[in-house]
Amino acid sequence: MQLMPNNVVDFTKIVNEGLPLAVFLKNEGINAYKIVTKMLDKFCNSFNVVRNMTIEQKADYSFVLIDSNMHGALPTCPSYRLEDLAVFFEKAKTGVYGVPFDHLDCSVIEGMLDKYHQERVKEYYNSKYEIKKQDTKEITQEEKQNVVKCLQEISESLKHKDDEPSKENSLEEQELIRLQSIENRKKDFYGKYYDKNTNSETLERIESLKKKIEENNKG
Repeated sequence: MQLMPNNVVDFTKIVNEGLPLAVFLKNEGINAYKIVTKMLDKFCNSFNVVRNMTIEQKADYSFVLIDSNMHGALPTCPSYRLEDLAVFFEKAKTGVYGVPFDHLDCSVIEGMLDKYHQERVKEYYNSKYEIKKQDTKEITQEEKQNVVKCLQEISESLKHKDDEPSKENSLEEQELIRLQSIENRKKDFYGKYYDKNTNSETLERIESLKKKIEENNKG
């Protein structure tokens, strides 16, 4: 699949023909995180900075990259594909999303990924509704209404994304499930090298959530 013809990313092809991260994880299991860790390692090594990410940090961040991006919010913002990560890393290495000053960590990469995400949503949306900058034909009233409606949906989704509780689980229960899932995958990833001491903050947070949920259920 040619993802960047003439160095221009074909987001529509990525979405329509790429491998969704959820399917990638289902097919590869724990190896999915190892593959993304290798991709991340190659990306980080392309920068000459004083403080780069350690292999442990890269492995941990691979869980975040997959788990946080494998579900789409709207039809205009479909879930990420494995090809998305490959294209993002290639483009980010050129400095198009910014250049790290003296260090590289997950927060710096998240900033770059946010710019990629904005570009992805915009270009995919434009392609879907055939609204191109170079298009000279007049936009119909229906197309204008579709644009306004879609932007309103995106705005409302982003506004309520973090504060809408699940119908089945409370916010604390959702967070507990997410942390336990990530921690279990870390155990599988590290195997006998898994060290609880390096994940003490996460484990403390899990125990705190359990107690809070138990107290809420009693009340």
